[in-house]
Amino acid sequence: MRTQIIYQLSHKYGSHWHNNIGLFKDAKVFEDIQKHIHVQLTTQQKTEFIRHYMTKYNDPPTPPSWMSIELLFFNELSKICKNLNVRQDILGIAQAFGLPSDKIFCSWLHVLNYVRNICAHHARLWNIKFAIQPQKFENSKSGKVWLTHEEVNTVQSSKLYYFLCMVLYLLQTINPNSKFKHHFWGLLSDFPSVDVKYMGFPEEWREHPLWRI
Repeated sequence: MRTQIIYQLSHKYGSHWHNNIGLFKDAKVFEDIQKHIHVQLTTQQKTEFIRHYMTKYNDPPTPPSWMSIELLFFNELSKICKNLNVRQDILGIAQAFGLPSDKIFCSWLHVLNYVRNICAHHARLWNIKFAIQPQKFENSKSGKVWLTHEEVNTVQSSKLYYFLCMVLYLLQTINPNSKFKHHFWGLLSDFPSVDVKYMGFPEEWREHPLWRI
């Protein structure tokens, strides 16, 4: 995600696009991102690439985007995508992951960040109804494996199953050789008493092309 944001926006707007307030809808988001970058530049000067820039350059005050955006957390990356002024910029990043709509992409980012925070705080993930739900989408012409029309309409987007399907869909772009589903199958084998239907899993989920090993 970080790589696509940096790559696409740098090609369009130059190496220091993150310093251009005109690219953002919300000035507060721009200010928050700038503040975060400057705080990280101050606190992480033991990091080699930061130390190198800070000792060699003083103008511009922040490193180019491929360094500065490296300092942002996932939440800030999501905020950048949701607050870009030009819709085509967001759409270009979305399409890099096989998603046909900037709105779908931003909603997925929001939910990815939400679930990531649940995990980071060791909170309950099993058998919960998500407070934030991703937008559903019909399979695009990306050639990637996804849910059928019927499955999209019947699966609960507020449950973990749909979220994990999202992860598997994105991994087809990010890391096609990922062992994510192998690890998940292994986790269920370690805890056979866990009933996955409470997480929104359909009866034949193991046979679905997304999940088949």
